[in-house]
Amino acid sequence: MLWLTGCRKIWANVSAWRPSTCGGLGESCSVTGVLSSLRTYRRDITVTTRLPVPSGQPILLSEADVRIRTVLLGVIALLVVGVAAAFLILGQTPPPPAARAAQPQGTVLLIPGYGGGAGELGRLEAELSERGIRAEVVDIGDGTGDLRTYAADIDDRARTLMAAGQPAPDLVGFSAGGIIARIAADGAPDLFRKVVTLGSPHNGTATADAGALFGECPMACQQMRTDSALLAELPVAKYPGDWLSVWSDTDSVIRPPDSSELTGVRGYRLQEFCPGTVEHGSIPGDPRTTAVVTAFLTGATLPTTCP
Repeated sequence: MLWLTGCRKIWANVSAWRPSTCGGLGESCSVTGVLSSLRTYRRDITVTTRLPVPSGQPILLSEADVRIRTVLLGVIALLVVGVAAAFLILGQTPPPPAARAAQPQGTVLLIPGYGGGAGELGRLEAELSERGIRAEVVDIGDGTGDLRTYAADIDDRARTLMAAGQPAPDLVGFSAGGIIARIAADGAPDLFRKVVTLGSPHNGTATADAGALFGECPMACQQMRTDSALLAELPVAKYPGDWLSVWSDTDSVIRPPDSSELTGVRGYRLQEFCPGTVEHGSIPGDPRTTAVVTAFLTGATLPTTCP
């Protein structure tokens, strides 16, 4: 029958569709072709009203018959258009990214704090390397400038590593380095896999307030005051489950020590399961810190006993 032949031709149009030939919304897209075919075969049915019958005697289709065939053809064509549109959407939608927890581990970027010295971060780097975790201490100079500038440098380093074929890096920032990590990860949350801060003043520290009173508080110090506009403007982490804040309740630099707690992010107080004094500068190299950072980065259960 003519209407069935028309439908077959329309389906052939759809079957020939490929994402590369559609060109987004170009005229060669099969959906456009289907609609064109629908108009063509509807016109053919309307004007061709004489069909052969087995006896060889032609019959004249009534106007109602033509309408029925036109409606049937229209319904089938709409179904075909829907299928073609689904192919188009599915063909041009990229596959969903792998769950962040399932992403492979890349380089761990260790970010120094105020003053820029590697200090105990060098020890943490060595400990991670012994456990098969690639890590490097990022050079931020003297670390007293604008923390946002250092965050941009971290962003650049991450992009360089990924351009070389490495997975998204992890960030571990000590003290002001944790604020740098936070700025970088908040600005490009999908550029980094996990973020760990060590003794970082997420809510400011009275130590910076005192420095400002004595006129000895450079830009980085100003940005860590308890009334810091920068800290107040930082948003909540996009992936809080991939963040961890490690801190010590005997820290005499971050005042009060619980200023290291970050809303919505898991906190780990070093004395929670293993009593003992851990001063600010000793946090990165303390065995408890090594144990919890290693566990968090590798997806293991965080330690609940002394290492």
